[in-house]
Amino acid sequence: MFSVIPHCSRSSANQYDPGEANILVAAAYGAKDGECGTSHTFSSILFFPSDRANVEACVAAVLETSCTSWAVADPTPTICKFIGVQFES
Repeated sequence: MFSVIPHCSRSSANQYDPGEANILVAAAYGAKDGECGTSHTFSSILFFPSDRANVEACVAAVLETSCTSWAVADPTPTICKFIGVQFES
């Protein structure tokens, strides 16, 4: 006798692998540092697949941050902290 046990899984199409996610976020904060004349260190990396929507929201939040707000020690937008990203100067 076989039984089917339903399980939840996320489609890999809806996720970035850790390498892709880290590159996208690092590129966004590098672009923002270049625009604002600041220098921040990518102090945490993503080790697990991340939802595309969250990574894309993080990238958008970084790029939309004003240079005044970006020029602090930790300018990490809240959505980025949600997925485990942090920047420090």
